[in-house]
Amino acid sequence: MSSANSIRAMHLPVYTLAFGSIGTSYVHLTNVSGAFVLPFPARIVAVQNYTDIDVMISYNGMDDHYPVRAGLIWDYASDTATSVTGFYVPSQTIFYCKQIGATAATLGAVYVSVVVGEDL
Repeated sequence: MSSANSIRAMHLPVYTLAFGSIGTSYVHLTNVSGAFVLPFPARIVAVQNYTDIDVMISYNGMDDHYPVRAGLIWDYASDTATSVTGFYVPSQTIFYCKQIGATAATLGAVYVSVVVGEDL
């Protein structure tokens, strides 16, 4: 049985940026297939900073949007009735990351996990 209010969670491959690639300028995160553009509107986004420095996340590669402390997991969700309307991170979004301050990361990576809604 299916209805307009039935939405399945579809988990996308994680987007990653290793510590050696994090610098003072924005660099985009990529997933295992090399993709860096979000293919669908996102319902849930989780940023996991497993480096030893604080980082800044940007959605356009120019503006600072969200600082994420070292070791912090930051996430948000946006629930709506369909996969293409309402509050969401739009498709074609690219996630960017840079270090905050002068100290470079020496271990770990930054990850962005994404869940999209798929109408049933």
